[in-house]
Amino acid sequence: MTTIDQVIDRANGSASSSKFFSPETMRWWGTRTLSETADAPGGAVLFVTSDDPFHTGRRYTVRIIDAAGEVTSVTEPHESKTAVMSAMRGTAAAMRSGEVEGPFAVGPKLLQAHLDGVEARRK
Repeated sequence: MTTIDQVIDRANGSASSSKFFSPETMRWWGTRTLSETADAPGGAVLFVTSDDPFHTGRRYTVRIIDAAGEVTSVTEPHESKTAVMSAMRGTAAAMRSGEVEGPFAVGPKLLQAHLDGVEARRK
């Protein structure tokens, strides 16, 4: 299992994503990384960040780093940490099983499905 420190090291070693985890960038966006990661095929790793750039409340985003160190958002930011973590785990599992080739087809759908399930349980 790839650790979040290894993800950060990979990004910092990449010319294209080297600023993503820079102290200045993280401070500007109020970014924190969650420690849990999920390995995906091809050396990719899914992870979750939380941002609070304007002190309006933390929002969580599933992101993926590829083998070359390029970081991309998989989901839109959301206030539910639980939903975003569930989406990350489900996306990685779907990618590993071969159900989907990439995270962008399934990540947002899994996040919405989790949110719909939470809403249904509240009623």
